[in-house]
Amino acid sequence: MLKELVEKGNALRGKETGIPLGYGERKNIDFVVDFYPDGRVEIIDAKKADIGIPPSPASSSRTNKVVPLPFIGQAAYLMGLSKKKNDEDRKASEKQQKYTELLNEMAASPHFSTPLMQEAISVLRHVRDSGEMLKRFRDEKKELYADSWVALRFQKGPLKDRYLFDTDETKKFWAEKTLEQSRSAHAYNCLICGKVAEIIDKLPGEGSPKIISINASSFVSYRVESKRAPLGICMDCADMAVKTFNSLQKKNRRWLVQDKSAGGMVNRKSFANIWAVYWLKKEATVTLAGAEVNPVDVLIGPLSFTEGLPVQTTGALVEKFLAVPWSGSGISANIDENDFYLMLISPNKARLIIRDMIHVTAAKAKSNLRRYVESLALEENDRLVTIEEIIQALQVKDGAIAKELVRTAYLGERLPPGVLQRAVNRIQRSALWRFSSPERPSGVKAYDYEKGRKNWSVLCALLKLYLMLRKGGAVPVEKQRERLGHLLGELFAVLEEAQRRSSGKTASTLTTRYFSAAMTTPTAVIPALVATAVKAYLPKIRRDSSGYTELETELERIMEEVDNSGGMPSILSMEQQAGFVLGFYSKRATFERHKKERMEKKQQEEVKKNG
Repeated sequence: MLKELVEKGNALRGKETGIPLGYGERKNIDFVVDFYPDGRVEIIDAKKADIGIPPSPASSSRTNKVVPLPFIGQAAYLMGLSKKKNDEDRKASEKQQKYTELLNEMAASPHFSTPLMQEAISVLRHVRDSGEMLKRFRDEKKELYADSWVALRFQKGPLKDRYLFDTDETKKFWAEKTLEQSRSAHAYNCLICGKVAEIIDKLPGEGSPKIISINASSFVSYRVESKRAPLGICMDCADMAVKTFNSLQKKNRRWLVQDKSAGGMVNRKSFANIWAVYWLKKEATVTLAGAEVNPVDVLIGPLSFTEGLPVQTTGALVEKFLAVPWSGSGISANIDENDFYLMLISPNKARLIIRDMIHVTAAKAKSNLRRYVESLALEENDRLVTIEEIIQALQVKDGAIAKELVRTAYLGERLPPGVLQRAVNRIQRSALWRFSSPERPSGVKAYDYEKGRKNWSVLCALLKLYLMLRKGGAVPVEKQRERLGHLLGELFAVLEEAQRRSSGKTASTLTTRYFSAAMTTPTAVIPALVATAVKAYLPKIRRDSSGYTELETELERIMEEVDNSGGMPSILSMEQQAGFVLGFYSKRATFERHKKERMEKKQQEEVKKNG
């Protein structure tokens, strides 16, 4: 994985990964302090002035360890301020002392040997030690706290209006410090670039997570007698891997699972969170449907539709992007041979855990995605269901299911039986069939109805995906040998439609009262419901309204097919229960479509009549 990140970083060099070693992106500067050779100090409120801040030195510690940074830092470091907005910084004195030690080290460093840099350090010591800097904040009544971030500038000569931390001298000094903190004292061939170099034991930059073996017996490397042996990566490669990963996280990230247990907000430290980071080995564009499209936007379809992909339905995605050859620009090789990478990431306290990594050619990913989205679609004009929506509908905080769905989408792997069981149990437990009707049931709030109806359709799509891929995606569910459940689901939808047409809108439908029993133990309820339909519902429909022939024909057809399939079973298996749900869904959708067509035809006839 690190090797692929380094290769991607080298391809992007000078674009997104040009952050100096030991530096990181910073968004929260509160003040800029300009100090002059005569000791004057001026303060700029960075937030009010909307001042942009370049990448700055970053701490290599993920703990509360005191780490001063050159020419930038919190007020506790620069001025010894201990007051926070709602608390006290008990380490303010230690932080101030550590910053003094850092200035002494900088003054003695050959990186700051020029007269101008020596003068800058000397004047900074003066305005800091004399209290002039803090006094200026108080005189101007600035809202300064111990944890307020302050950046420094020395207003003289070539340094005028430049952040001191952004000079070449400071970058070289901090890179050397970062390297010292990451060294393992072992020099071997780097596993990525192959060069003989000092091997580091932790990644550089903010946080500096260690690159170590989790399985001590399997990964003791480089003859180092330690259970926590370094894995053999040099500083240059490690630095490039970190910067590339951070760059990709900014623009190529999609959430799959979010743990919103922090008062309705995402709990950023929860291991239940999972997001995907993805990229193509070679940047490219493709000409599809007469437009230039980023192929990554196509390949992340199962994660989420993007603004760069001008389609909204599964049918359009397949027809315009997945079922046609790709012709690309910006690369010499056929774009179908380009490599696609996807990592699944979760937080683990102060670290990030890679849950899984996908590596597949674009051609193979495209082929697998086509089968995946076609198997998932209940109807061609349905909007593609995303993996995040599936996880939300299942109401699980289980990264394993998200991982399996990703592997199914991109690698063509079959879903494990546990996914089917989760989906069926969720439908049963929450009685989601209540939301199958296009009309909101009485007593159900509009928000709850829309949410329930979405979950119902998403889980039906998941059941179809499971059953289709179980047979390799080649045989439709309704034509599979184990289709008895599907037939019984269709039958139940016909019975409910007969009730609706004969009785109109009722408070208690067959679905509300009998769906759960019918999908698990059909012989316990369906024969009695058929008898009621034949004796009561159908005669009334024949006498009072149209549609009798359609229902009678469907009822006879399904009953005959059930008999030919061995008769009605007393208990349905888990897969047959899934088939039952899909049969009910598809037949209900057919009735709704026919109803809409009849209404449109009637309206057209009225318009023509009133001409």
